[in-house]
Amino acid sequence: MGRKISVVFPFILIISLILLPVSSPAFQNEPDGFGGVLWGTDLSTLSGMVYDSQFTWAAGTTLFFKRKEDTLNMEGATLTSIRYGFWEGKLSDVLVETRGRKNWVALKRACFEKYGQGFKENYYIENYRWSGKITSIVLEYKESEDLNTLLMKSEVIYEQIKSKLRQKVGEQ
Repeated sequence: MGRKISVVFPFILIISLILLPVSSPAFQNEPDGFGGVLWGTDLSTLSGMVYDSQFTWAAGTTLFFKRKEDTLNMEGATLTSIRYGFWEGKLSDVLVETRGRKNWVALKRACFEKYGQGFKENYYIENYRWSGKITSIVLEYKESEDLNTLLMKSEVIYEQIKSKLRQKVGEQ
């Protein structure tokens, strides 16, 4: 069918579910989607989406697609990919990846200019979070892997996912 998504995304996803609170105040310019696509948009209404990978977990399967029309550049950062995640057919996540220190600096600068400084939990780790009522964002630099990731997720969809997970746990 397609390749399974890398080990990096499940780790980021699980950590973001744990660390990002739901009832946070909004941050500046909090987005309600990505690239002109709103959270919760049904996959069937979008054109130019190409299947990329999937991530199966206790809450079901999130299918990831790339969009043919996307330009792989974000405010001076050259991107390696933009993946749109759809849980139960609705846009729930966006994962942006880039490589190299130069692209990290450009991506970080773009995020800080747009969303503010973000929350940095550990002085020694290049990891920033923005938690809002609509969207939560994790920006991470992993020098050892030469990988930079920007994960954006819909808080509304993730509340639905958490509810489904609680139901599954209650059934066991």
